[in-house]
Amino acid sequence: GWLWGGCAWHDEARGCTMFLIRDNFRNSPRYLIYSRQELVAHELCHVARAAFVDDWQLEEFFAYRTSNSMLRRYLGNCFSTRWDAWLFLAPALLILAAQLVNVFLAPIPMWPAWSVLALGLGYLLGRNQWARCRFFRARRKLRRWLSRHAQAVLFRCTWQEIGRIGRMRSRREFLLWAKRQAGKEMRWRVISHRFLQ
Repeated sequence: GWLWGGCAWHDEARGCTMFLIRDNFRNSPRYLIYSRQELVAHELCHVARAAFVDDWQLEEFFAYRTSNSMLRRYLGNCFSTRWDAWLFLAPALLILAAQLVNVFLAPIPMWPAWSVLALGLGYLLGRNQWARCRFFRARRKLRRWLSRHAQAVLFRCTWQEIGRIGRMRSRREFLLWAKRQAGKEMRWRVISHRFLQ
């Protein structure tokens, strides 16, 4: 579509991930609100986290962290699933339909349509804020315990792991847990080798 900039695909059966960007970027570094550099960085975040197939809660959050726009960095994670756009569009179309009924058929109250829109937006913004709080709580703790690389470690964590890190009380508790995880998973062995030494 006209607003499409790019997308990433992961084929679980083949273990293959790829991304596409709009053809306009071949000759131009910008298209509408997108810059080529930001879009490639965004899609590479999706490629890097493709192994976390069902871990969608912070997927767009991490990808939009690459944006220069503060608004996109904040609102990007509101649209995490394929249904989220409908939570925004359907109530907006309901308002349009109610207004058309008002103009052409009979006067009806508009507040129910606006209420549905407010509920949909409230849900998206509330879920986004909850996810952001979970991430930033864990990042605050890791910054105290590791001095650097907190965000790099969290980028490689699942939603459940980020929540668990946010509930930990000490550096020692985190390092012991990370050591146990490294004994079970190659991902944590890499995290330990690169960031926890």
